[in-house]
Amino acid sequence: MVHYSYLAMPGLPEGIVPIVMTMPAVAQNFVVAESFDEFLGVGYRVGWFALKQITSHATEAEVYSAAEFK
Repeated sequence: MVHYSYLAMPGLPEGIVPIVMTMPAVAQNFVVAESFDEFLGVGYRVGWFALKQITSHATEAEVYSAAEFK
């Protein structure tokens, strides 16, 4: 099971509302997007199901996102 939520914190620049993916089964949280618009874009490009793979392929996901979104 996967849950998505947003992190609203005072002091963040306008437009920055991090989207957090929570996976209770593995007791981990991941920030998957900087804003709701970016989250929608990620889902549009690769589908939100692919985000679940972050837990088993964290290093590869980090390398991919660093290269893809420079």
